[in-house]
Amino acid sequence: MSPMDMEELRAGREPDLVAVRCARLTLPALLRSAKFMPRDGDDKRSDWKEVALGDVTGASIAEWMMRAGQEAQMAQAGLQMPQINISLVDYEFSDGPGGSSVLTWHALSQIQGTAADPNAQVQGLGGKSLMPLSEAVGRPAVPGQEMPPQATTGRAILQKGVVTFALALSPADRIQPSYKGPLGKQYLDYIVNSLKLTA
Repeated sequence: MSPMDMEELRAGREPDLVAVRCARLTLPALLRSAKFMPRDGDDKRSDWKEVALGDVTGASIAEWMMRAGQEAQMAQAGLQMPQINISLVDYEFSDGPGGSSVLTWHALSQIQGTAADPNAQVQGLGGKSLMPLSEAVGRPAVPGQEMPPQATTGRAILQKGVVTFALALSPADRIQPSYKGPLGKQYLDYIVNSLKLTA
């Protein structure tokens, strides 16, 4: 986080922060994480359209990837996974290099309910107390304030049963057509598409 970003937080304004998350897992593991039983051949599949059958859509698959591994990460930090509402704005299937298949999407997500007291100490692993970011930057507590929505720009390649994906997370307004700043949808798409996603 840059000094300018810290100043934005201290002033109660949201900085232009973008986080990127990349992961690789097998298609059967992704399906199991979404409570689906893998089918014969899923460990060799290279086409998202063969996964998106019946009630399963590109939107469903994108949501699975946005949720993949999150519960385990929270549990590892000694925290409980909050309820997160996800709504897909758009998605598209396309052919990728080397016979792979690509899924790209944009989504909005929001933690359900309100934020906890930002000055409350959180108990982490090993009995360590974690300092909330608001306290670290001297931002006043705002108990009961709703968490702001977040935008996700995603890209996932499926090849030979392996899923490689990247997510760019940003404030929700960044993917809206009305946003005129430099870190908008085109920039987020560029970040995700510039990553060398090979399976």
